[in-house]
Amino acid sequence: MATDPLGELVRQYLVAQGIVRRPEVAAPTWDLNLPPLWVDLSQGIPAPGDLNPPNRAGDAVVAVNVATGLPSRRMETELRVLAREVWLRTKSAPRAERLYTLLRRALDDKRGWVMSGLWMSETKEIRPLQPLSTEQGVYTFNAEYTFEFRDSDLVV
Repeated sequence: MATDPLGELVRQYLVAQGIVRRPEVAAPTWDLNLPPLWVDLSQGIPAPGDLNPPNRAGDAVVAVNVATGLPSRRMETELRVLAREVWLRTKSAPRAERLYTLLRRALDDKRGWVMSGLWMSETKEIRPLQPLSTEQGVYTFNAEYTFEFRDSDLVV
C-alpha cells in the first residue's frame, strides 16, 4: 500500500470510476491511454512514456500528493479535513482539460458519500486546474481537493 492511506483510497475510487488505472497494471487494449495514477511520489511524477511497461503511460500521468490540510471548525474536532494535490502530466493541454473534467466530476462538491469504503462528510475542490509548466512537449498542471471525514475512520 502507498504511504498515504487517503491518497490510496482516492486512487481506488478513481480506478473504480474508470478514470485511471494502477501503475503496475497495463492499460487495457480498449483504452491504451487510460492514465496510471501514482500516490505520494517522493521522486517526482514521470512524464507520459517515461517508464517501461506496464507502468508506461500513453498520453497522460496522474498523481495524488499530500497537501496542507485545514484545521477543524470550532466544536467539530471529530471531523478531519485533509487536502490532496492532483497532478496531471500530459502530451497536450486539451488532454489535461478533458482529464481534469472527469476528475472534477468524480471528486468535487460531494456530501455524505462513501469513497472506497470511507464515509466522506464532504469533498471539495479548493484550487482549480492551473498550468505549471511545459517542457519538451509535456504539460504539467495541478488542482487541489479537500476530503472531510470522521477522524476515527482513517489513521494517517
